Amino acid sequence: MQPYRVPTSYGAPPGSMRGPAGSVMMNPGTLRSQGLSASAGSNITVAPRSMTGMQQPIRTGESNRQNTNDPSYWSNQLRAKSQQLQQEGMRLQQATADCQKQSGEIPTLKAREKQASASVAKLKDDISKCNFALEKIGTDPTQLKDQATKLREKNAQARNRLDSLWLQKKREGGIVPGTTIDQKQQQHGEESSATGHNNNQITDINDLPSLVSELNKVLLPSGQGNWSCVDFDALKGKFFVKVFNDVLCTITPHIAKDISNEQPNSVAKRLCQLLVGVLNYRCEDQQALYTALVVGDKDYLQPVLAWLLSRMTINQKRIYLAQFLTPIDVPNDFHHTNESVKQCWQQYQQMRQRFVEVHKAYEQVKTGSGIAAGGRSPGELRQLISQWGKEEETLAELVSKKKGRLTVSIGAGKPFEDFYYACSCLWDAEQEQNKLQKQEAELMLA
Repeated sequence: MQPYRVPTSYGAPPGSMRGPAGSVMMNPGTLRSQGLSASAGSNITVAPRSMTGMQQPIRTGESNRQNTNDPSYWSNQLRAKSQQLQQEGMRLQQATADCQKQSGEIPTLKAREKQASASVAKLKDDISKCNFALEKIGTDPTQLKDQATKLREKNAQARNRLDSLWLQKKREGGIVPGTTIDQKQQQHGEESSATGHNNNQITDINDLPSLVSELNKVLLPSGQGNWSCVDFDALKGKFFVKVFNDVLCTITPHIAKDISNEQPNSVAKRLCQLLVGVLNYRCEDQQALYTALVVGDKDYLQPVLAWLLSRMTINQKRIYLAQFLTPIDVPNDFHHTNESVKQCWQQYQQMRQRFVEVHKAYEQVKTGSGIAAGGRSPGELRQLISQWGKEEETLAELVSKKKGRLTVSIGAGKPFEDFYYACSCLWDAEQEQNKLQKQEAELMLA
């Protein structure tokens, strides 16, 4: 049986694996307080929950099969799942405590990272100015200052034209105040989603280059992220379904990666149940989705793939929760006729509710600490600060060498300072001119 890989977004270290018994030691005292025996389920291995919402058969002792009409089958299922829920709840509690401890470090580390990033940006700017100054050796500094002054005057006129054009576009409804030009297309997509139109469609990656780029990002860790637009456009039938399955494998480690020997209707049923039942894909006609997966209808499935790729973080969370919260479908007869099943069911429901509460608390702490929603953990921030520091040392050495070359050509002291200042002024003015020209061109197209 494959172990279950805990998503790193839920507090586990990258690449950590969890077997059926979990990586957190059980507390016998806690078990007894829940009405469970410390040895309950000790010989039970819980198979991973299938993403169709059905619990796979458990294995007890030497037998791999049990009679579902036997009450002990359901008692063992419920005990094992209760144990699994408790273990994961304990892990989440520890992750919550770690997150709370780390959250106090994040503001300081963010400030250090921001300062280090600004230092590197300034050094890169200095290198550009040094290269510009080396090209201008032999030019009178006064002439350079005059050029910079004239260019700044032109830039002021260009800013006025840009403001007038922006106001005109605003009145025409092409731009909403407070948004950048680059955000305009994204905003349009959000408005469509807010009004409920095409809720499953994600406009920002529906174009082929963006979709292929996102596909490569998702598949790169598994060594398959090398698609080009030409290659992807040529995909048809079962080969397109295979790519679809490969994407789902990145967040659902228990589904079959090799579907070449599996019947198309079997693959389609499994993927359809996963998309609709677990990932909550809104499909008005499930039969049409199933048929498209059977035959590999690319026209139908490509927008579904775009939706899937645009929600990978959300999908990962749904897959994770399904491992623990998909209910065990115990026949009603056993609830009333068998006392052991009845007690195990009550314990299972208590552990399930407790897991929901612990997970909710963890999500709140993680969000408040800034680690959620793409935020960096303290470890990641420290690593980034270290990287900025190394880059800063390299760039500082390069700036020193370039300024040394200028000093040899211009002379030290005031001659160097006057020349470098004049070159910096002209460089800044030219950069502003390029920026204004680009913004004007974008506004004309908005």
